[in-house]
Amino acid sequence: MAQELPVANPSFEETGKRPGTIPGWTTFSNAYLSTETASDGTNSLLTYGCFCGDYQASGAFTTDYTDVDPGQIVRCTADLLSPSFDSIKGNSNWAGLKVEFVGEDGNIVQLGEARVLDGLDPAMIEDEWVEGSLLAIAPEFAVKARVVCIFFQYFGEPGAVWFDNIQLEVADRNPDLPLINPSLEGLWNGQFNGWYMYANCFGEYFPVRSGCCSAKMFGPYNKDGSGQSGINQYVQGVVTEGEAWTGSAWVQTPDFDTIKGGTNQFWLIVEFFDGKGNYLGGELEIGLDGQDPDLVENEWVLVQTTAVAPKGAVDVQLVCQINQENSSAGAVWVDDGSLVRGGDPGPDDCREDINGDGIVDGEDLGALLGNWNTADPAADIDQSGIVDGVDLGMLLGAWGQKCEDEPPASNCFEAQVDAGCADPVCQEIVCAIDAFCCEVQWDQSCADKAIANCGG
Repeated sequence: MAQELPVANPSFEETGKRPGTIPGWTTFSNAYLSTETASDGTNSLLTYGCFCGDYQASGAFTTDYTDVDPGQIVRCTADLLSPSFDSIKGNSNWAGLKVEFVGEDGNIVQLGEARVLDGLDPAMIEDEWVEGSLLAIAPEFAVKARVVCIFFQYFGEPGAVWFDNIQLEVADRNPDLPLINPSLEGLWNGQFNGWYMYANCFGEYFPVRSGCCSAKMFGPYNKDGSGQSGINQYVQGVVTEGEAWTGSAWVQTPDFDTIKGGTNQFWLIVEFFDGKGNYLGGELEIGLDGQDPDLVENEWVLVQTTAVAPKGAVDVQLVCQINQENSSAGAVWVDDGSLVRGGDPGPDDCREDINGDGIVDGEDLGALLGNWNTADPAADIDQSGIVDGVDLGMLLGAWGQKCEDEPPASNCFEAQVDAGCADPVCQEIVCAIDAFCCEVQWDQSCADKAIANCGG
């Protein structure tokens, strides 16, 4: 059973001596005690914008702090509701949770953040209480934490959100989806909760693929003109040797600061370690290459790689970094990382067919909506760690697509380093003529025989 952490007056049932005050909570801007609706008891917290600027926040935070230890993982949950008669749906407003970690001096060290209701999400639920959840890890030097219920208003747009039933507890990582803060939310002093950032890597508010933020990285410009900048997350004790782990991230390079034409590359790496932090191996995928004449600019590109844990592996790390050579210029932005136990077939292998019946249809839509705002690996099509509007858009974009297995493309008509080729029928024909092709190497002579005898 999870260890609960104290939150005073979690359902706002206790009222203050002065009308509208909420013992245990400090409200700011337009946040008030409400008896209009509640998910637990009779009271809740009503929040809406102050209509006093382009970017404004309203909400409440716990007056008392909760003790935490560095490295401790906490989960904050709450119920939220946006009514159809005063909804944020269709505009830029959002509401969610924050956990602020503070040091001995009382200053914020880092924070965790999660958007629960997002007006830009076409599938946002109205008129029902929705449970939101935030997983965060206490950083180095953190000694205390407090919870914040926050409503964020953009450009004076309308709408209101109610909060209720706030809970805080000590938690564990999801062993199959272990990343904390995969979408890079809660930027504070250039840092993201759960991640280590090194060299020239900084949090940015634009461009973003989802949520508030992304990570910008560019070369460190070392004396020899080479080096790496990036962001990584190290996860302890979740790996068993021989199992596959798939890492992914979305990345882009903009035309105003592109790596195109230079020698910089974006690397995505899944690395394994033993219990003492010794590196054992991994896999690296070059996601963007400045030397690629077809490199796409100004668009988010999914990069992923799958690695198998070697003998002795117990820890795993996801690394997103730019590799600089010859002091080459240009930057890349990263968002929505993911680390998943198991192999990931990727976006082109019909992940939208959630139930695996061979077609993207209403049953898949029902499965996605039934797992909304969870980390269900089947419904989380883009493997961002949360089932959200991005997954819904991908499913609708693939609507009606048939997902029948296709035979692997044949490489029998080309010389190979190894023996054999991908088409078993053609391979059998050629090897009956020349056993060398299956026993030693599929060289050009074997490829010529395939062309002559397999319809090439």
